[in-house]
Amino acid sequence: MPFVLLPYITKMLGVDNFASLSIYRSYASILVVVLGLSAGGAISRYYYKYSFKNINTLIYISNFWIIIFGVFFYIIAIFFGDIFLQMAVISASMQGCLTACLSRYQASKNSRKYMAVQVVNVFISTSITIILFELYESSVLNRIYSLQFAIIIAIIIALPKTKKIRITYLRFFKISKYILSYGFPLTISSIALVLKGNIDRLIIENTISSQLLGSISLAMQLGALLPMVYLIVNRAITPYVFEKFKFNLGSLNYFGFKQISVLVIISLTPFFTCLVIPNDYLLNIFGHGFIDIKYFLLSYLFSYSPQFLVIILTWKFLYFSFNKYILISSFLSTAIHLLLVYIIIDYSVYGVPFVIFVSTLFQVFLLVFFSSKVRKLDSK
Repeated sequence: MPFVLLPYITKMLGVDNFASLSIYRSYASILVVVLGLSAGGAISRYYYKYSFKNINTLIYISNFWIIIFGVFFYIIAIFFGDIFLQMAVISASMQGCLTACLSRYQASKNSRKYMAVQVVNVFISTSITIILFELYESSVLNRIYSLQFAIIIAIIIALPKTKKIRITYLRFFKISKYILSYGFPLTISSIALVLKGNIDRLIIENTISSQLLGSISLAMQLGALLPMVYLIVNRAITPYVFEKFKFNLGSLNYFGFKQISVLVIISLTPFFTCLVIPNDYLLNIFGHGFIDIKYFLLSYLFSYSPQFLVIILTWKFLYFSFNKYILISSFLSTAIHLLLVYIIIDYSVYGVPFVIFVSTLFQVFLLVFFSSKVRKLDSK
């Protein structure tokens, strides 16, 4: 959700409806990882290993499997009878297809086309949201419909335009095997990452008031802008990192201690900026129903700050296909995260945001430990 539209959304929906929207977003965030199959990463790696040849075929087969899994999950969602879960499955499937299509622009360093598609996506979703809210009804479903329509247009623009793609059974099997075998460990790892924060909202949903849930959800969404920036920068810099690894396999440390120190200071800048903003100012922007918004926002900005370390440490594992170490570290850190959430929720909901910080540092420790094993394996 564009940051500039967030105050408008919160005031038009109100605290209770925004809490409902946050539940949908939690479902969608988890499902987009499951249904996306990490196809974007598989396509990017394929490009650096084998160049641009057959990459369009790879995209179409990736989208085929995303749609197949999407239909399967949608049938399951129907049995639960939750309209937000059903909408989340549809949105996640479309977002997975879009990510697969955009991955070729990322891999080929075509930032103009990549940004153009993203801008169109945001512009359409924002425009339709405002139109529906002003002319019809300010509802959660209208916001979801706006997002879905925008993604459809973005997919049409980003989908490779080829006159004819000849796919034999053997090629389909080989490419499918590559996508699923490469993507499965990354999908499990990504699920573990996205569960942090999103699963918190689902756990505490029935233990607190909708007003407090709306405040936590808003703060979490604003705080999540920080790791979102990390991911955008990561997508931009990954081609250069992989290129360096390709021509210098002995170089497993892209940043030194001084660069990391600077990045730590930069990552904490939003936290200190928010610290000096008066609480009343935030309430005037987002609505007076969002109680304790400053406390929760500060908590999440601080807790999300070290996640860039995880991204940096996983580069070497991704390029050299040591995905099992990412899987192990993600699984263990998520287990710690869930355990702490269940423990802390019995005492106070105000301590939940800091669980992200603790579990992230635990994963950083594990990745640093596993890095020594990567060096030993790579030197053989």
